[in-house]
Amino acid sequence: YMKNVLQDTTSIELWHVWLMDYYEFEDRPVIHRQTVSIDELTTKHIKEIDDAEIWNTPDKMYPNRPSFYCLEIK
Repeated sequence: YMKNVLQDTTSIELWHVWLMDYYEFEDRPVIHRQTVSIDELTTKHIKEIDDAEIWNTPDKMYPNRPSFYCLEIK
């Protein structure tokens, strides 16, 4: 399916996010991105993004900021 879609577009993005209400400036999520080619894509890549921890408090200055994850497939 993904290979077929990539014939008509340059990339596909898979996201793991937490849907929230309005963001204050310091509440915006930290975005973690990874890019992989369709030929290198494995189920491990998809499992990693699915298992990623949203509330891992990556920013000590703003500990309530969630992390969002994007896997771009080219």
